[in-house]
Amino acid sequence: MDLIKHIKVINSETEWPMWKRKFRDLLDYHEGALDAIDGKLVKPSTLAADADEKMAKNHKVQSNLYRKANSYANNYIKRLWTKRRLMKCGRT
Repeated sequence: MDLIKHIKVINSETEWPMWKRKFRDLLDYHEGALDAIDGKLVKPSTLAADADEKMAKNHKVQSNLYRKANSYANNYIKRLWTKRRLMKCGRT
């Protein structure tokens, strides 16, 4: 689902609070993306060589969650903060 089309370009500084709330809501839609931005979801450390099967499976789940959440967050940030949009806001 492409929810990004519901967030309009910022035209003035007074629109920033509403834009920020909408952007955070958009990130919150995707599991973990908002936590990745806020620093609550961090990349799992390297799996120990002597890890058992259960630990390996848990590590894989956590790594996939982080990768997916971080990817969503980065994608939306890159799509919204293009140079053209920054110029419209006067932040070049």
